[in-house]
Amino acid sequence: MRPRYNKPYEIKRLEGLAFAIKKRRFPNNPYLVSPKFRDDNTNDLTKCIISFCYILGIRTERVANTGRNLNGKWIKGTGMNGTADVHAIRNGRVLMIEINVSTPTIDKATHNARISKR
Repeated sequence: MRPRYNKPYEIKRLEGLAFAIKKRRFPNNPYLVSPKFRDDNTNDLTKCIISFCYILGIRTERVANTGRNLNGKWIKGTGMNGTADVHAIRNGRVLMIEINVSTPTIDKATHNARISKR
């Protein structure tokens, strides 16, 4: 059984910032729902990072390179294996963020992609 998740202060603060921006964006809506964030798995941590970059005004997008299922047959994606999970651009500078929660090691495809880009 997994231990109970305790939300860190930073995540609570991110929720407060995101809700303040939401209230500023939609001032006439009295029924706004506060956004919920977690950081205990890769998918939720990616959502946190993208939201934080949005708050800072950084252009960010999530990159997926998994392919797709077409009529029960798997079609491989056209992107390069090992690409970063989040791509961000700020003041003309590119930042690529690889997010991994479960294992502390680098994926072999990611390692090979880093070597090939040099």
